[in-house]
Amino acid sequence: MLCSEQVIIVADDDPDDVLLIKDALREVHFSGNVVAAGNGIELIGHLLNDTPSPSFILLDLNMPVKDGRETLKELKSHPKWKSIPIVVHTTSDSPKDILFCYTHGVNSYVCKGSSYGELRKNMEGIVSYWFDISRLPC
Repeated sequence: MLCSEQVIIVADDDPDDVLLIKDALREVHFSGNVVAAGNGIELIGHLLNDTPSPSFILLDLNMPVKDGRETLKELKSHPKWKSIPIVVHTTSDSPKDILFCYTHGVNSYVCKGSSYGELRKNMEGIVSYWFDISRLPC
């Protein structure tokens, strides 16, 4: 069964990165809704106030106020949110960060890359996997 509405929350404090992610998603023909959050507090606010739940969350680790690590731990410990898939999308390729995220329940860990071409390729793979191959909770 496919969910009726495709929603991605992009939690990233860099507005340029958010814009590039939205552009790349559009280029790979993602026609769902993209919601931006500048930090973990904004992300939690969206989850508290918005329906429907997101199909998945694209989460940056290094954000001000409430970073991705704190946010990941909170999301995966909350009964209503722990089933929402989380894809960490960050510049860090630190083994320590990767282990931390998988230990705390992240579903996938993707490094941002250094070019728009890499970003587009990543978004194409992420969208293909989560919407064409995988089955998501509705």
